[in-house]
Amino acid sequence: MNESKEHLQVKHDGTSVEVTVTVDRESVRQAEQKLLRTVRQHVRVPGFRPGKAPPHLALSRYGEAAFREDLREELVQEHLGHALREEALAPLTTPVVETLSFAPDAPFSFKATFEILPEIEIPDTPDLALPKEDKPEITEEELEGVLEDLRKRASVLQPKESGAEAGDVIRIRRGEQVWEAEVDPEGDVGAQLVGAQSGATITLRHEEATQEFVIEGVYQLIPPEPEEAARHFGQDSWEALREDVRDKLLAQATAEAEGRRRSAALDALADAVGLEPPPGFLSEVVDEEMKRFGAKPQLREEIEHAVRRRIRREILANLICKQKGLTPSQEDIEAQARESDEDPETVRGRWLLQRAADWILERGRSAS
Repeated sequence: MNESKEHLQVKHDGTSVEVTVTVDRESVRQAEQKLLRTVRQHVRVPGFRPGKAPPHLALSRYGEAAFREDLREELVQEHLGHALREEALAPLTTPVVETLSFAPDAPFSFKATFEILPEIEIPDTPDLALPKEDKPEITEEELEGVLEDLRKRASVLQPKESGAEAGDVIRIRRGEQVWEAEVDPEGDVGAQLVGAQSGATITLRHEEATQEFVIEGVYQLIPPEPEEAARHFGQDSWEALREDVRDKLLAQATAEAEGRRRSAALDALADAVGLEPPPGFLSEVVDEEMKRFGAKPQLREEIEHAVRRRIRREILANLICKQKGLTPSQEDIEAQARESDEDPETVRGRWLLQRAADWILERGRSAS
């Protein structure tokens, strides 16, 4: 059935939408007959071949209440979907459906409520004071810390008979599983490994659990000479490794600074236009995040703050790209997804955020 306007009512209240649909009696009857044919094909009635049992016997075996519920769900799915397409509505939240009228040999009426994206017109020349571009620098302390870590990674393990000391590596076994742990007197587990010797059995405590492990070996880390470490990482000299590390750290810091600037631009425009996530949608996403990470209830406010900020940026990016013609083509998205081995939706979301932020930065003015 294609509902006429008389059978469909839509009410908007900000980002909240209420759709009321009435399906005429003949369309309900057709859907009922279609579902009954499906039931007769799948329900086994003794003495009859599949699909040949009288309708009343098949329905009795299937269950009248189950049949009516299945019919209601199919009517909602079909006619709500048609209503959403006809009105060009894209729910952000799962529609909450309320049955208004569902009686035998009568029209079917239901109401669905959900939230949609806010409708905000983005100005072509937003008047924003945006943060200046950062020019990150890499300190010698940062550089030396990374180089020291690289030397450790290139170290060889030399067995030792004496007890474990800070910086040593211990190989421990429990059943068939073997782990390596660094002795760190400042750490919870690492502090318990100080003094451990090869061949001993040790009981380690973590939070409220205790487990026994066999010490398979205690090893001292012997770092290579700088030039040897450089060759280990494919560089001709220690100085070449130093410059390579510096360049990579600078590139990473520059990317992070650019990311912060883009986020600040999105936040500034969201504040300026008064954009807020629809409350029901925000609540749904927060619930999902808390369930995903097993977060405790007392962390809800903190999680909600982070989710709200993220959703505002995503909604704003979608609005900007749609209104200003910046949305990438599906072909470009899929090509980039194949190249980077990422999900197309991940690529699309990242592109929208970057394009929208760059659009704002081109039109904003730097804060003095």
